[in-house]
Amino acid sequence: MSPTSCPVGCDSWEFAAKYFGDCVCSRRDALSFTLGCVSIVAWGVAELPQIVANWRNKSSEGVSLAFIATWLTGDAFNLVGCAVSPTLPTQLYTAIVYTSTTVVLIAQHVAYERRGAQTAKADAVASTAADPLDAPLEARLLEDPDPGRTTRASSRT
Repeated sequence: MSPTSCPVGCDSWEFAAKYFGDCVCSRRDALSFTLGCVSIVAWGVAELPQIVANWRNKSSEGVSLAFIATWLTGDAFNLVGCAVSPTLPTQLYTAIVYTSTTVVLIAQHVAYERRGAQTAKADAVASTAADPLDAPLEARLLEDPDPGRTTRASSRT
């Protein structure tokens, strides 16, 4: 929407018309536009505390992958819907922000789960080497309990 498509006599906010396709002609329009922008920003940063907490902790523990995958599905359908139908630019911008932050949450979850699995595997190997009783039973049974001892077979040769 361009400023020329605003009603005659409307001295619209130029940036609102140019970037958001919205005519802001009255105090009510201004209040509506401003509250809408505040809402977009609030929803846009709603996931940031979780993203920052995950980054600081290098873990996404407590965040369900099923939950954020479902969330992403909704965001993706919203984004596609905005892209293929005539909507206000604000709706498209909002859909892009929502989808982007949810993708970041999923990427963190996948990366930290992978890192956690690698760390757990390395810890298991390290603890096996450190404490023979933590070794698998088969390894303990096949291990020579007294490597310095001579056996009959070795003493005959």
